[in-house]
Amino acid sequence: MEGKLWELRLLQQDALLSLSRIDSFRNQRSVVSTEDVFLPPGTPFDIDFAIRIQQMILSECVNLEKSLAPFRLQELPLELVDRIAQFLDKPRDLAAFGATCHQYYELALGQELWSGLYAVRFPVFHAAIFREICLNDSVDEPDILPGDCSPRWEPPRRLIDTRKSWRTLYQETLSGTLVIVLHIYNRDLQIGFLRSYFDALVSYTGGQYFVQYFPHLVHAHEPRVEYIAEDLLARRTRIVPLDLRTHCPYTVYRPPATQQLKIGDVVELQWRKQADGAFGWWYGKVNGFDDEDGVPVVRILFDQFPTASAWFLLRVPPNLTIPWPISASGFVGGIRKLLPAEHAEMIAHISNEPNLFRASV
Repeated sequence: MEGKLWELRLLQQDALLSLSRIDSFRNQRSVVSTEDVFLPPGTPFDIDFAIRIQQMILSECVNLEKSLAPFRLQELPLELVDRIAQFLDKPRDLAAFGATCHQYYELALGQELWSGLYAVRFPVFHAAIFREICLNDSVDEPDILPGDCSPRWEPPRRLIDTRKSWRTLYQETLSGTLVIVLHIYNRDLQIGFLRSYFDALVSYTGGQYFVQYFPHLVHAHEPRVEYIAEDLLARRTRIVPLDLRTHCPYTVYRPPATQQLKIGDVVELQWRKQADGAFGWWYGKVNGFDDEDGVPVVRILFDQFPTASAWFLLRVPPNLTIPWPISASGFVGGIRKLLPAEHAEMIAHISNEPNLFRASV
């Protein structure tokens, strides 16, 4: 490209020089040779004709120069430029784009561009925040918090200010000040927590995610924490299900009246070891129904544990309102039937289990 432009400018200079000489000779009424005006030797010569030829050369040079000129982004419609800018996947690239002119600076602050950047860098966080934006909750919407719930727990939507721009949310996430409630799969990557979810506060810090589980209400020890590598977060988390957004993890889950269980249903059961701890959600399948001393119970199979384990098969009343102690250890709560999409997500997590535990070694 540079070579062609250089040759073109030489041709323009020759044409301009020819026109200058023709004009000078014509004023002096002298004879002009073909060599003087850069025409091939022996060419029949006419001054007016020579002028027209050189002007044609100049005109063609201008047209060619326009066609060979470097592409200018500013010549495109803003709508098209906005679409092009959506292919930028790093904040520094977007900042450089915004520094080119005032119009592009305004485009670089756009919600859609920063939402795209956020989704690329923090896909799990983006999905959680985007859902809250779509739900468009009222700021004044009250949450009914049980009296036995930890003051450290906040409903997921309270932690996310959906009025902030995606650019601000990106900055807060990168600085570690943005905290989101997520369900963590296979807590601490311990076999005892296999195929369970626990509520936790999650923030980004130094290339990894800082996970803080909810503490015991009575015991004074510090809450358990865990660090999850940036590339493993999607395989270790799920967004808090819609019906649990305002459910406190310390309280027994009460299923909707429409929930009807049958053999083969995929469910998750609340369980906690200590009476003052937060419940986790344990994946299982309905194995059958019994009646124990006049109390109807649901048999739930947890085939992630050995058949000889006390956890392999549990019998749980289906509509508990308070924690129920079990012989295996700890307390159980409500039974929640998984939606098809939630079951598919669990299957995806299960398929990644070998890789997760291998990564933790």
